[in-house]
Amino acid sequence: MKQGWRQLLDHWFDQSDRLSVLLDPIVWPRLQIAEADRERLLQVPGVPVYVFRAASELDYLLLTVLLRHLDLLVPQVHHPSFLLVASTSSWMDKLLGSVLPSPGGGVQHTVSRILDRSPAYVALFGHNPTSETADPLALPLFEHLVSELRQSPDAPPLVAVPVTIIWNKKGVRKEENVPLLNRILGEPEVPGRLRVIASALSSFGQPTVKIGSPLDLLAFGHEHDALPVPGAAAVLLAELTDRIEHEWRVQLGPKLQPFDAIRRELARNPEVVSAYHQAIRDGLTPRQAHKEIQAALAEIPAAPSTATLAMYKSVLQVVWTRLYRGFDVDQAGFASMREAARKGSLLLLPCHRSHMDYLILSWLMERYDLPIPHIAAGKNLSFWPMGPIFRRGGAFFIRRSFKGNKLYKTILVEYLATLLRTGVNVEFFPEGTRSRTGKAVYPRTGLLAMIAELVVTRKVPAPQIVPIAIGYEKVVEEDAYLQEMEGRTKQAENLTSLVRAGAVILNRYGRVNVQVAPPFDMAEFLGEIDPASPAFKQRVDQLGLRVISDIVAASVVTSTMLTAAALLATGETVCPLREVEERFWFFRELALVCGAKCSRKLLDEQGARTAFQKSLGSLSAAATVTGNRVFVLQNHRGTLAYYRNGFSQTVIEACIVTAASHAPQLRDTPTGPWLRRCLRREFPQFSLETPPSLPEAALNRLATLTSAQALWILSLVLDLIEGQATVCTRLATLVKDKTSEKQWTGRQLTTEVRSFGKAQLRRGSLWRPESLSAQVISESVEWLADEGLLVRDETGRHWQFPTPLSDTAAALHRQARLRTQWIARIRKLALSATPAP
Repeated sequence: MKQGWRQLLDHWFDQSDRLSVLLDPIVWPRLQIAEADRERLLQVPGVPVYVFRAASELDYLLLTVLLRHLDLLVPQVHHPSFLLVASTSSWMDKLLGSVLPSPGGGVQHTVSRILDRSPAYVALFGHNPTSETADPLALPLFEHLVSELRQSPDAPPLVAVPVTIIWNKKGVRKEENVPLLNRILGEPEVPGRLRVIASALSSFGQPTVKIGSPLDLLAFGHEHDALPVPGAAAVLLAELTDRIEHEWRVQLGPKLQPFDAIRRELARNPEVVSAYHQAIRDGLTPRQAHKEIQAALAEIPAAPSTATLAMYKSVLQVVWTRLYRGFDVDQAGFASMREAARKGSLLLLPCHRSHMDYLILSWLMERYDLPIPHIAAGKNLSFWPMGPIFRRGGAFFIRRSFKGNKLYKTILVEYLATLLRTGVNVEFFPEGTRSRTGKAVYPRTGLLAMIAELVVTRKVPAPQIVPIAIGYEKVVEEDAYLQEMEGRTKQAENLTSLVRAGAVILNRYGRVNVQVAPPFDMAEFLGEIDPASPAFKQRVDQLGLRVISDIVAASVVTSTMLTAAALLATGETVCPLREVEERFWFFRELALVCGAKCSRKLLDEQGARTAFQKSLGSLSAAATVTGNRVFVLQNHRGTLAYYRNGFSQTVIEACIVTAASHAPQLRDTPTGPWLRRCLRREFPQFSLETPPSLPEAALNRLATLTSAQALWILSLVLDLIEGQATVCTRLATLVKDKTSEKQWTGRQLTTEVRSFGKAQLRRGSLWRPESLSAQVISESVEWLADEGLLVRDETGRHWQFPTPLSDTAAALHRQARLRTQWIARIRKLALSATPAP
């Protein structure tokens, strides 16, 4: 070898980080490290001891590349000393260093260098092909270090910095049962060289560096003075292992048991066994009870698969590119989610606007370095072929209703407990179903109550609740929602509907926005409470309302929402384009002064002007522009109401204030409190113990409204009140009929009200056709049930009128009369706001 090459090699190997110079231009551009992890490295309060779970030359080189770019000292001492790149003798010795330890490589020398303030690299474990378990390489070092610290009162501040380098973020961590393969390659967490290289290649050289919570070694030594040196060293090894494992869990999730193992564990669960015997005592035969358990165990558990998740990622990337123009993602929100994941499992509670919701959220979780959650899905989605695919993507399926089936409920609760104890992130929709109205649905707290009971009884660690708002400029189910608003039966999910849904790929649906509300601790919110007390249910209800309120506050107002609101503001079927644009600008101003989050396009005037024109085009099926006029199609007003409601929920308090100032009194009933009470099912935030309030700037602006502007604001809820009036009027007449004692299904009541309302519409007694939406009627019925004017039967599937019927009829008439009077006032306001011809 020429002398020049020998000198060059000696130069590279002379210091332990020189080889990293060669890798720097390759590795550094691909290296991923979050700002919080970077800060932890920069703010180490003492001599750093960089601790890795496994001995790996590649990980060590990556650390040196990172430290050099942060202007930090690279490790000057290494343990174990047999790492090829960490050897300290001549370059030839370095090549043999993987076999022969360097002369000064003993633990005594290593500890003395650390106490001399030299930054250090320490690997906790090493792959041993001759053993079934990894070697605890750091244990002798820790024993000597603990001993020296106890004998050195003037020792420098030493800080152990847990470092985790994840080369392959894809897939699911599972408990492997392949002893021979693990002996050859090592375990995923303590890999051999072949597994490290394979992981690096499979990730295309894109490593992620995670920094765990630093550990003050001096303080640790003082806290464990009472332990013998070997015991303290073992505790230190366990503590650092736990901190590194925690970073793995935050990034990739915990190790999951195989599907069959989870089913066996649930079948043997003491609570399930007890419920089985109770079901037999309650009347089931042993065969029936056993069959119920088998059915539940086949339906419920998820079976996430690395191959399926990889397929998700590839396919969804193509689908999103075709369907949407892009994603507006709350970067800070996902960062706060990662920080919350350090405290415990995440309970992801997104709003539900589309079947795309759970696919988008899972896709984003992987992109933002968070493990894919287990998702609660309705059993209706378990149809072939999507059911098996969803299950392997992390979905677990539950029945829509299992009232009275204690055995099924016990299995579901114990499965949830298993997930949360393991540290799995869980996702479900607090609204219970997709919103057909475009705004938040009153929360259904069944699953939330199950988890809350597990938390207050301390059967599981408290999860961190994360409300998430997912919004679309247009939803792919727009036509289906319109049909359901008109009272048609929802089409069941099956292979046929899947094939038909393939047509959506031919259209474009604008942008998607995903916002994350601040996470909070479930246990802190619930407090100390007896799950058997009435106060527990009230607290869970408030928890559901808090989640929905946070989702509404985080929701983004889009140009489509404002344009739809502008088109529906006066109830006209034909209006000048100039007036529609004027209302659009007014609603934009209202959203901004109320503190609502607006899409990026709405924040500047030029962008908003362009967005208005595009929104008119995207809503062309409901409103057509001809010259300088806009024609609103009567049979598509429901579509416009859907998008408008997304805006209404963010400024609903402005509607209340406006109503109180422009229609202050209905006989002896103040308008503001009355309207809040009427709309509490439509806008769940009104049921909070402390409802949201308006900023001062919004109150000042509302004080200067013209009559026309006041009408525009009140139009945001006009169809909801008119729909309630129609329901109350029709039900009051039903009470007087001979059918008053009849039991009604929800669909039958909807049909009765819609038939009555259509007749009213033809006579001109009804102002807004969208008030006959099936969803408006359904929420009105629920409101009447809250007021005690309708009751469910024992099955929960039928409605009936409470007795005495005369009192019920009188109460319904009064509710209808108040709403009709309020609508009359708004119509009078509309006449005064209309300019003379």
